[in-house]
Amino acid sequence: MSVAVIVLNWRNASDTIAAIESLLNTTGASDFRVVVCDNASNDGSEEKFISWARLHPDLAIETLIDESDSSETICNAFSKQVVFVATGSNLGFAGGNNVGVRLAMRAANFDYFWFLNNDCLVEPNAMSALLARMEQDPEVGICGALLRYVEPGDRVQAYGGAKHNPWSGRARYVGHWATPGQPHSRVEVEKAMNYVCGASMFVRRSVIERVGLMAEDYFLFFEELDWAERSKKIYRLGYCPEAVVYHKEGATIGSSSDTRRTSRLSDFYLFRNRLKFTARFYPYALPAVWFVMLLQALRRGFRGQHERMWLIVQILFGRRSL
Repeated sequence: MSVAVIVLNWRNASDTIAAIESLLNTTGASDFRVVVCDNASNDGSEEKFISWARLHPDLAIETLIDESDSSETICNAFSKQVVFVATGSNLGFAGGNNVGVRLAMRAANFDYFWFLNNDCLVEPNAMSALLARMEQDPEVGICGALLRYVEPGDRVQAYGGAKHNPWSGRARYVGHWATPGQPHSRVEVEKAMNYVCGASMFVRRSVIERVGLMAEDYFLFFEELDWAERSKKIYRLGYCPEAVVYHKEGATIGSSSDTRRTSRLSDFYLFRNRLKFTARFYPYALPAVWFVMLLQALRRGFRGQHERMWLIVQILFGRRSL
């Protein structure tokens, strides 16, 4: 079974290269390509990737490909283990990843696509464990891994994914803050999940062919939940506890479980897209979600985060761009 691992970079080449090297230590699975998509970082990331390729000529060519390249150029790049891609502009999470998928599908008939955040490191057997889980159950379309925090290293971020509450528009990770060795049921986790965390999504090729690519109009956040909603009539969500992925969480965009540490960019898209997603899939819950967001704005104000409070209020009253 062949796998294209899609890793999106935006102004964080050092973490991306660490993720690449982590993937290259994979055991038990040999037919895979690492497809690194740079979202027009303009910070020297492309030059760092070229420098890395020059040090590893057996693994990568010294150029970045893009969607305007010929099929011959694309296939030549994919003859190597690592492929560097220039998306052309900052297309957001879904847009940047989708470029990598389209190029991979032009180059070869990959069976699976592993969407992996660039601030992740993987255990050597993670890919083979995910492959085994998907081959075991063809009804699973998107599969999550055991996500562990890098800091603190003794805590779980999520068992595969999260549970979304349509009435509040909020989600909570399944297994959040558990200790890594804590016993848990894969079956119960899969029942609890409404979507697989975007930090690590192992996706069957037929999901892309039958459901389509990730929606690009969110730019950031809610893409994975949208994808799960669109695919749930055809496929189930899966969880593979044997696949361990370490996540630095928010290293690129400033997202965090602690709302006092989130970036303005992260807050804007998180709150804007909560309304967008709710309107698309659960319009009857919009008044409830709107009210919950208002309460969250007031809470930010009480904490002294007045600029963030007004940002949320503006979103509630129609602001849709930064």
